[in-house]
Amino acid sequence: MKTKVGEDVLFKNCLAIGCLSVIGCIGAFAQDCSGKSTEVSVLVQKIRTGDPGEILRAAAIGGNAIAPTLRAQAREGRPAGTSEAAAQIALAKLGDEGALQQLARELNQNKRNLEAIKKLGKVANAQAVVVLMEYLVNNRFNENRILNYGDSNEDPLYDVVSVLTRVLPSPPVLKPSVAQSDLNLWIEWWKKNKKIPQIKPISPEVSDAYLKCLVREVEWGSRTRFSLSQQRAGRQ
Repeated sequence: MKTKVGEDVLFKNCLAIGCLSVIGCIGAFAQDCSGKSTEVSVLVQKIRTGDPGEILRAAAIGGNAIAPTLRAQAREGRPAGTSEAAAQIALAKLGDEGALQQLARELNQNKRNLEAIKKLGKVANAQAVVVLMEYLVNNRFNENRILNYGDSNEDPLYDVVSVLTRVLPSPPVLKPSVAQSDLNLWIEWWKKNKKIPQIKPISPEVSDAYLKCLVREVEWGSRTRFSLSQQRAGRQ
């Protein structure tokens, strides 16, 4: 039963992560967090469609209950837009150590690692920040990291910094840059903050299954139709 108190908790929690000003705060369809649509069998079928968006949405709704199906679907080294990568991303967002280790390997052991950076940007949790910052620390002086295409080149570290400036609530540098002066600011910031989780999700602290599902959909950025304030007003 979803109580008025429970709705108030969700409202305050969502306010804390700054989502109330954004139209579309609740996940794709609010009813996805209640009834038959939350059954594991239904979510498993969504994952098996192979649609990356459906995989991520199903994982946001089902959480760790569908982790075994996600593991069966996930594959290391796949491009960010594939179903296998979506399952890997979903697992990493749920805190799965195996998926996070895979992404760290993809980032650090392959020179052509731009897809790994894209995937870590989609994971966008505290663990992903650690992986990306460790890459920054270890490669800021490594000119071999740069991808040379003959008539152009690409610096993966720029992509790393771009992700960090986007996902962190208070990055030390506001615009992506690989100038050594800016990279030094990142290093100094990390020395002071690496022991502090930089992105703290609210959903693990919510005990009610319905509210947990809604909050996780907000955190995961599922496509939405209603702002939380609109939803809340309609339920009162």
